[in-house]
Amino acid sequence: MNQREVIQREFTKQARDYGSNVNLTIASAEVLEGMAGLADPAPEAEALDVGTGTGLLARTLARRVRRV
Repeated sequence: MNQREVIQREFTKQARDYGSNVNLTIASAEVLEGMAGLADPAPEAEALDVGTGTGLLARTLARRVRRV
């Protein structure tokens, strides 16, 4: 098995339960809105989603910026 296959296997194994693990996921709309508010992005801003897991914060930011 090459390195790419090992990484894909491990990612797949971990990704299965990632979104439902309350220790890893911030799913509260109130908390997500609070975090987006702290970022205080300008409406013309662009947000870059890099390894944010479930993408819930990126989706919250999408309502406040031009593009994610």
